[in-house]
Amino acid sequence: METLRDLKGLIRGEVIARGEVRYASARSDLLYNRRSPDRQPTIIVRARDARDVQVAVRYAAANGLTVSPRGSGHNWSGIAMQDGLVVDLSGLNDVVIDPVARSAEVGPALDNRTMARRLAEHGLAFPLGHCGHVSLSGYLLGGGLGWNSERWGLGCHNVTGIDVVTADGELRRASENENSDLFWAARGGGPAFFGVVTKFRLALHPLPLAITTANRFYPLSRIHEIQAWMLAAKQVLPDNLEFSAILMSAPPPIASAGPHVALATATVFADTEEEARTTLVRLAALAPDGALMSDEARQRFEDLYFPLDLILPEGKRYAVDSFFSATPSPEFLAAFAEQIAKAPSPLCLALSVVVPSPEVEPAAGPDTAFSMTGNGFGLIYAVWDDPAEDETYIAWLRNGSDALAQETSGRYVGEADLARPGWLQACYLPEAWARLSSLRDHWDADGVFRRPELQSPEMDRAV
Repeated sequence: METLRDLKGLIRGEVIARGEVRYASARSDLLYNRRSPDRQPTIIVRARDARDVQVAVRYAAANGLTVSPRGSGHNWSGIAMQDGLVVDLSGLNDVVIDPVARSAEVGPALDNRTMARRLAEHGLAFPLGHCGHVSLSGYLLGGGLGWNSERWGLGCHNVTGIDVVTADGELRRASENENSDLFWAARGGGPAFFGVVTKFRLALHPLPLAITTANRFYPLSRIHEIQAWMLAAKQVLPDNLEFSAILMSAPPPIASAGPHVALATATVFADTEEEARTTLVRLAALAPDGALMSDEARQRFEDLYFPLDLILPEGKRYAVDSFFSATPSPEFLAAFAEQIAKAPSPLCLALSVVVPSPEVEPAAGPDTAFSMTGNGFGLIYAVWDDPAEDETYIAWLRNGSDALAQETSGRYVGEADLARPGWLQACYLPEAWARLSSLRDHWDADGVFRRPELQSPEMDRAV
């Protein structure tokens, strides 16, 4: 199979080649981020099923093209758009739930919000990602820092098996007992993974029936008190309490407090109203006095996504970086607050969290490619509209990242500034990166899934 006509004759979905009438809109639809790389894929294949993926990979390998899988196109660095052949998996969004076995089989393009809604119909849950419109593919391949992960584990820790098309075009099953090296790499390998996952098999959890969120807004200047409160609360409260600080522009009701505020937001994944009330009362007793505004509400699982949809809207230009801190200093949250105070627009924000160091060594989780963790974690989002301001916002983000260097022991591959040299490797412990690289050389010796980030150059000029 060497010609485009051959490819179009075999694909059940759509094949759109560069230069065709539909190409410009198809290319634009590949990425969520309006700041897209200046790349022009040769061919976009909108796969209908796993067989289409196999055909596309074999065609690419025969014609010297690289393959770039695209789930929902939400990676901030634009890795779903390369110059070779893009396999658009958006048509693979099926889900089959077994409520008795508490398991599910899902397509890679199923989004978090839809999955939450479908699971809730059966009284089940999963540590889904915090952004509702993100697909499961990139989220799980990147490791999966999701809802209630202290109690349920990371998303990738709840993957029990995958179907994956490898560089030779074969469709393989992988699990702890079958192609275990592929399975290891898929759980956290992110953009360094060397295949296209066409199905995930997941272990599920009972749905908490009294999910409740409490919010308190404080002046940004009180960030040290918030970090102390967070540490004290996580020291004594149960591990189904998710607690973070969002540093953002002040909403209109409290705009007089200054341009930026710190939102301390806590969600308890409780099974009963009494459990939720007990946890949140104890949390409130530890809180600093003088909150600017506060609220509390019961939540459906899928409704947890609405606040993030508001602060990370579609149609914007984004640049993002992430920060793990092995042992965050008392200035960890303050370092993020300092950067937000310098933000070039009110759309920019940061999120950060700290947890106490365990008194004893924590039990080891599953052995996966995801290997970078820390007692502190944070994100900085540059958000803007005008392409002419790209350099301003990227410089602000990178200056902030450099300012946090002493606090940073690693990064999260799903939200790292992968255009920067060495940033991809910093998402893994050295031994995990070495194993991932060795497996990639074995399974993809010809570089069918090669990406620029694997060589760590600057990302192509963004447009």
